Amino acid sequence: MAGQQFAPDSANFITWKQDETTAILRDLGDNGISYATTTQVEKQEIVRILPINGVAPTDIDSVKAGKYPISRSLFLAAKKTTSPVVKQFIEFALSPQGQQIGQNLGFISVQ
Repeated sequence: MAGQQFAPDSANFITWKQDETTAILRDLGDNGISYATTTQVEKQEIVRILPINGVAPTDIDSVKAGKYPISRSLFLAAKKTTSPVVKQFIEFALSPQGQQIGQNLGFISVQ
């Protein structure tokens, strides 16, 4: 509706305490809009994924190239001094096998 406020403190703006895609989709109603990880919603029949500037978030090459303006990076963080197990985990996460696991979960490989 024209003129409605969408500021974070308005009645038309809802912030969920945790990322629960199913609950968010249920609560959106007919006129809601939200963001979600593409892989969380691409198989949902009640959701329409919106391209921005003609680029769909499902076009992995465009997302990698920065052509889709809404994306996020995931980071692994560790203290400067860590155990060998932490180093091994990071090396595994960056390995081809670790990257494949990430891709199977819907993330884009860093390689």
